[in-house]
Amino acid sequence: MRKARNSKLALLLVLTMLATLFVAIPTASAAATYTAATKVQKFDPATQTDTDLVTSATVQIKIDPAIANQDSITLVEILDSKGSVVDIAYAVYVSSANLSNVKIDGNDWSGSYNANGAKKVKISFTAGSQDTAQLNFYVQFKGKDLPAGDVKLNFFGTSGQLISGSVVVAQAVGGKVDVKVVGDPPSIGEDVSKQVRIRLTPAVKGSFAYGNKVKIKLPAGFKWTSEGDDATYAAASIEGERTLVLTGDTRGKSQDAICDFWANVSVSDSNVAKKGDVEATVDAEGTTVSQSSLIVAKYADYEAAVKVDSVKELLAGKASDQKTDKIRIEEKVPGTILPNRNLTIELPTWVKIDSYSDANTTFTTAYTNGGGLNSDRNKITLRFDSASTSSEYKMEFKLKLSIQANKTGDITAVVKGAGVPETSLVIAKAVAPVTVTATDATIKIGAKDQAVNDVVITEGKAGALVKDGKLNIELPSGVTFASTPSVSVTSGDLELKNSSIQLSSDSSTLEIPVKSESLKASTVKISGIKLNVDRTVPEGAVMAKICGNAVVDNYHSSPTGTQFNVDYVTKFAIATVGTPAPGVTKGSAVFTLGQASYVLNGQTVSMPVAPYVKNGRTYLPLRFCGNAIGISDANIWWDSATKTATLKKDNTVVQVKLGSQALYVNGVQVTTMDVAPEVKDGYTMLPIRPVLEALGAKVTFDAATQAVSIEYKE
Repeated sequence: MRKARNSKLALLLVLTMLATLFVAIPTASAAATYTAATKVQKFDPATQTDTDLVTSATVQIKIDPAIANQDSITLVEILDSKGSVVDIAYAVYVSSANLSNVKIDGNDWSGSYNANGAKKVKISFTAGSQDTAQLNFYVQFKGKDLPAGDVKLNFFGTSGQLISGSVVVAQAVGGKVDVKVVGDPPSIGEDVSKQVRIRLTPAVKGSFAYGNKVKIKLPAGFKWTSEGDDATYAAASIEGERTLVLTGDTRGKSQDAICDFWANVSVSDSNVAKKGDVEATVDAEGTTVSQSSLIVAKYADYEAAVKVDSVKELLAGKASDQKTDKIRIEEKVPGTILPNRNLTIELPTWVKIDSYSDANTTFTTAYTNGGGLNSDRNKITLRFDSASTSSEYKMEFKLKLSIQANKTGDITAVVKGAGVPETSLVIAKAVAPVTVTATDATIKIGAKDQAVNDVVITEGKAGALVKDGKLNIELPSGVTFASTPSVSVTSGDLELKNSSIQLSSDSSTLEIPVKSESLKASTVKISGIKLNVDRTVPEGAVMAKICGNAVVDNYHSSPTGTQFNVDYVTKFAIATVGTPAPGVTKGSAVFTLGQASYVLNGQTVSMPVAPYVKNGRTYLPLRFCGNAIGISDANIWWDSATKTATLKKDNTVVQVKLGSQALYVNGVQVTTMDVAPEVKDGYTMLPIRPVLEALGAKVTFDAATQAVSIEYKE
């Protein structure tokens, strides 16, 4: 038993030693690689003759590592794209390294070997003593009528250090000529011609040979002039104005390089030439082309493109570094902008231009001849010394803007003059630094310590409330704070100087100092508000305003430069005085939802449209909305051009606009309604509560009876 175990152990040790020996010796088959060492040639089987020969790419056989004195053999054949064997005409030796006894079909091989149409040849050699060895050679074969695709050199029947494999050495392709315009097609005008550069790229040698022609014909109304070529193996000429002819010369047979031509395209008859892409037809003689048409130019009216890279949001009330994105004014056709004429860029009157920034050279030099900013700083004037000729003028710039504090919405630039058609473009959007949310509360005349609801102030974007500035809530005349309310940041990372929050000396203003700006838009809540109201305050909304240098830094009572005579961002109703002054009589109206009549001071009045509720708000037709609070038809206007409704009661004028949520009182936007006026059944319908409250009326709603009651001063 012990003897048997010893025998098995000895056998296992022997097998292990043998396996180690086999692993240590590299296999010969892993050493050989085949690559195309030169360009893979393309040829057109359709143009090959019986005597034409295609020369393959030079193939390199590389052995690494080479085993000294190791003999290697391989058979070589040519296969077309379908795998059929192609006759070999010649096998040409190029060079070798670290090889001896290099033979082909048993013959010493150091030059061109005539294979005489053999299906295969045998290559053999012996490796030397260096680490690597290589052999370079190529073959020639007849390419007539071969199928399209890759032609491969196939290695098989190998021994020694050579292995089976293949490499692409040629490509059978069609003989088309690719025709294209170099770069973007140029823009031309009625009397502005531009050069067009056209490039021909033959697919294979001979695709554009002697006598071959490529013809590029312009549509009616256009013509070619001033043609030229690179004189490589073709020439350009013009036939009858509209046709550019490119003709190959005697060298074309052996060429497959690109060939460039050029000519000017211009308008010959403006009554016939069509605007837009100038699409020429492409035809050929003696060859074929890859496309039947070619856009060689664009024919446009004299005009300039005005655009902005993006519409950025800019804060109203700020004179700090607020820039638009890049604005671009580019001629579509050279000569559009006329010399010594004014080209103006005008902004709304509530926007002032602090400076131009990031302007390119063309823009900077454009206004040295009498241009610049107007005195109101909302209009730039440019003047050019000369018209553009060879290339289009391009102006790129940013504008640093100051925006009136109580304005929001699109900032539209109007560009016109100097031959440029008038163009309007939104270049930025003005946003309020803060918005206010306050729930109405009714208070009395002549009473003190009257509690009102919380006020919530929300930043329009991060950093809107600036460091070391003050956010103020200012009350109207006759109304004061009874005590300092509680102020807290309820969201975001804004920091306030809580210990410095105080009332002004006359208690009409709550002053909230900002310690540091926010990185995330923040919300400030003011609670515990109590008001004192003297007997001079009229019945109706108590309009407070948001102001202070934390939100408005471009205010001055006597504006200069980029300043405005507006010190507040917005006004809002902090409360409503619900009791009238002594001796004032009141009127009333009652509307019922869905009924086309209402009761005015006890009298029933018919209407063409019944009140309705939409998005939580009651709507009334314009005229009856005014009549309900004692406004005569003579003081109710509808401007169809601007789609603006105007109601006047005593010295108060209220205006709203279809589709807009802005509410204006005496020309100043006092708030943003949560709904907008609209048209129903041909009548202009107004949201009743914000419009009538702005005119001093009190509006209440009884859900049980669906009745809307209105009280007003007569």
